[in-house]
Amino acid sequence: MKKRILAITTLAFLLGASCVQANNGSDNGDGLSISSVLQKDNFRSVSKKQFDASQVKSMDVRTVSADVDVMGDATDKATVEMLAKGPNNKSLSESEIKERLEKYYDITTELNGSQLTVKVEFKTKHIGNNQGLRLRFILHTPSAADANIKSVSGDVELTRAGQVNISTTSGDIELGHLSGDAVTASVSGDIQVSSVGGSFSGSTTSGDIKAGKVGALMKAGSVSGDIQIVAGKLGQDVKMKTVSGDVDLKIKNNAGMDLHLNTLSGDMNLNGLGAINYSTKSKRKVVAQVNGGGKELDIETVSGDIHISQS
Repeated sequence: MKKRILAITTLAFLLGASCVQANNGSDNGDGLSISSVLQKDNFRSVSKKQFDASQVKSMDVRTVSADVDVMGDATDKATVEMLAKGPNNKSLSESEIKERLEKYYDITTELNGSQLTVKVEFKTKHIGNNQGLRLRFILHTPSAADANIKSVSGDVELTRAGQVNISTTSGDIELGHLSGDAVTASVSGDIQVSSVGGSFSGSTTSGDIKAGKVGALMKAGSVSGDIQIVAGKLGQDVKMKTVSGDVDLKIKNNAGMDLHLNTLSGDMNLNGLGAINYSTKSKRKVVAQVNGGGKELDIETVSGDIHISQS
C-alpha cells in the first residue's frame, strides 16, 4: 500500500497560503479554483474549504472513485481539500476538470451542526471511457473526531481519530492511532491498523488484516488473506475465520479464555498461554479452557494455520 503521509504534509505546507473561506465552508473564489498543481501523481487542487475545528465532532464521508486521507491534526481550523486528475493517472487542465465536474458529479462539502459531511455522487449512470475523474480528499480534522467513511473504488488512510466505522469496495484501509472503537470492512482490499484504544472488528474478502495493537478484539475474518492481531483482551464471543489464510493472534499474558479451534488442512500452535485444560485435542481440532476459562474464542480456517501466543 502506498504511503502518502509525507506527500500530504508537504502539500499542506505548500498550500498554506492559498485563499480559503472561513466557517461557511464556501469554495475558494467563484466556482472551481485551482490553488496549485500536485506534482506527484498528476493531481490538481480543485477546492479547499475551511471550518472552525472546535465545531467538528464527527465526519461522514461517502465517495466514489476517490481516495480519502484524514490527518487528524486540526486545532484551529479544519479543512477539506479536493484534488482531481484524469483516469489512468492522466493530467488534466483546469478547464477539463471543471467541465467534467459540472457534467458528471455532485460534490457536497458542508458542516451540519457538528458533523462534517463530504459526499460524491454521479449525475448520470454512464460516464464515457476515460471521461471521468480520479478524486482525492484531504481532511485536516480534530484528533478526537469520530469518522464514518464509505468508499467505492478508493483507499482510506486515517492518521488520528476517535471512533471510526470505515468500509471500502476495491480499496485498502490504513489506520493510525485511534482513541475509540474501530469497525472496518473491505471488499478486495487490505486492512492495516497501528493502534486502537477501544474494540476492533475487521473483515475483508480478498485482503489481509494486520492490527498492531487493539484494546479489545471483537471479530476478524478474511476469505483469501492472513489475519495478524495483537489484542489487549477479548470481547464477547470472538470469532476469527479465514478460508485460505493464516491466523496469528497475540493476546495479553495470562488471559483466561475458552478455545474452539478448527482447521481443515492447516496446523495449530499454542505458545506460552499458561494453563490449558483440553476437552478435545487433535491435529485439526482443539476445545480447551485457558487459565481457568473466560471469554470465548472461536477460530476456524480451511487451509490456513492457527497461531496463538502471549503478547
